[in-house]
Amino acid sequence: MRLSILLFALATACPVWTLAERPPSRYAVVISGASGGGEYADRFWEWSSKLVATLKDPLQLPPENLFFLAEDPERDPSLVTARAVKSDLMQLVGELESRVRPDDLLFILLLGHGNFDGSDYRYNLRGPDLTGAELSAILDRFPEQRIVLVCTTPASGALIPRLSRGNRVILTATKNGHEGNETVFARFFVESLHSPEADTDKSRHVSLLEAYSYTQRKVKEWYAEKNRLATEHARLDDNGDGVGTALPDAGSGEGLLAGQVTLAKPIEAVSPAAPGPAPAELEALRKRKLDLESSLRELKTRKAELPSAQYQEQLEALLVELARTTRAIREQTQR
Repeated sequence: MRLSILLFALATACPVWTLAERPPSRYAVVISGASGGGEYADRFWEWSSKLVATLKDPLQLPPENLFFLAEDPERDPSLVTARAVKSDLMQLVGELESRVRPDDLLFILLLGHGNFDGSDYRYNLRGPDLTGAELSAILDRFPEQRIVLVCTTPASGALIPRLSRGNRVILTATKNGHEGNETVFARFFVESLHSPEADTDKSRHVSLLEAYSYTQRKVKEWYAEKNRLATEHARLDDNGDGVGTALPDAGSGEGLLAGQVTLAKPIEAVSPAAPGPAPAELEALRKRKLDLESSLRELKTRKAELPSAQYQEQLEALLVELARTTRAIREQTQR
């Protein structure tokens, strides 16, 4: 029971960035790789173009900071920025390196086919593929930025040990490089980014942690509804330990960074009109939540200095109080 409370707190009580609190610039690169034609071409185009449209509006990412690399730019030249080939990607990376400032958010999503040869991951593009080693070198060119890398392809879990660093959120559709069947992770991840259902803490933002949790749940439901054995098991890594996790873990702090990051401005839940909560009371609760989250981050930095029992005791107290405060905020906003 105690563990479930802690996990609930960690999954729902993390902060998000808002333009009012902290205004980093947001950049997004969406890549839809080689499809092989046929139904995959249509499916990948549907998911990637929907994501780009969602990032533009309603998430209001500045259009000059949004880049869409597609297999066939002629499908919509007004939407596609460049071809999904390595040369165009590397040119874009060079441009971004001169534009993206320290502490800005750089979101990269890879959609399409991928494979693992036992030593390295390969993302399938027209022409030369992009290897995991090359992707790692790209991300290393942005050491002071917050990086979100979402890889929705088969075998994507092989990337976590290679790409994991502090200040990065890595989401993959599979748990390792050996889950090589096609995935539906992208479909539900795109859906999550502006879904009131995904906004579990009713903060009017969908954090990357909430998006991941929503996507993971929907993928499981999809396989159950199809009466099929699940061949993809999503993973999240955001604490730099190189080990992806299926669910956030209170002891490791996995999920804390993902809970602080959102791609969007506040979203409005679809619900009947109702009298709002008292502004002063709600503001006090939100301030309390921010203070607790700050204390949690500070405690995490001191983990190595504290005896294990003392650290766990303080961690539990903070997480339980976060759960109570978050629940109070939810009750206020649902009145």
